[in-house]
Amino acid sequence: MRQLISPGDLIVQSVRQYPSQARAYGEIAIWYVLLAMSGWAFEKIVSAITIDKGLRLLANLLFALPSGLIAFALFLAVVDIAARALAGRRAEVGRSISQGAHLLIPGIWITILAGLLTGLGTLALVLPGIWLYFRYRFAIYALVQDDIRGNRALTASAGAVNGQWWGVFFRVILTGIAFYVMGRLALAVCFLLVGAALGEPGLLFRTEIDTSYLPTLQALLAAVIPAAVQALVMPLVIGADLILWNDLRRKA
Repeated sequence: MRQLISPGDLIVQSVRQYPSQARAYGEIAIWYVLLAMSGWAFEKIVSAITIDKGLRLLANLLFALPSGLIAFALFLAVVDIAARALAGRRAEVGRSISQGAHLLIPGIWITILAGLLTGLGTLALVLPGIWLYFRYRFAIYALVQDDIRGNRALTASAGAVNGQWWGVFFRVILTGIAFYVMGRLALAVCFLLVGAALGEPGLLFRTEIDTSYLPTLQALLAAVIPAAVQALVMPLVIGADLILWNDLRRKA
C-alpha cells in the first residue's frame, strides 16, 4: 500500500491553488453574501408581517428550499473551479455556475444516497456511520470532476478509500481543523475591524448568541460577514479534498 499525500502537503497545495482562482472564488463569495442578505431580509419581513411563530417558521422553511438549492449549486461551482485550477485549466465563473446548475439534480441524488447510507449506519451504531461518511465523502467530487453519476459515484469513492480509510480519516480531520482555525481567525479579524469602525471593537463578537440587540445595519453585517468568510475559506477545504481524491485514485 503506497503512502498517501501528507496532511501538510494537502494544506500547502490547496493554498497554492487559491491565488490563481482568487477572483473566481471572490465572485462566488458575492453570491453567497447575496443569499445571506436575502435570507436576513426575508426573515425580517416575515417577522414584521406576522407574530405567529408557526407561520414564521413555515415561511422561513419555504424560503430555505430554493435558497438551499442555490447554495448547493454554488458549492458544485466551487468544486468545478478548484478541479480546473488543480488540473491547470482556466476556470470561468459563469461556466462553473452553469455546470453547478446542470449537476444539481445528480448532486442532490448522490448526497441523498450517501446521507441515507450514513444515516442508517449511524442509527445502527455510531461508528459504522462515521466509517460510511468517509467512505462516500468523495462521491460528489467524482461527479463534478470525473462526471461519474449515481451509484457509480458512491462506488468510485468507496473503491478509492478501500484500504486507506484511516489515512483518509486523519487527513480530512487534520486539514479540516487547520482550515476551520484559519476561518475563525479571519472571522475574528473581520469582526474586530468592522466593530472598531462602528465604534465598539467587540460589538459583533456576541452575535453568535443573540443579534436582537443590534441595530439594523449591524445585524445585517453580523449575518453577511460570516457568510463571506465561510465562502472564501470553503475553496481551501474543497481543494484539499480534491487533491486527496486524485491521490487516492492514483493509488487505487
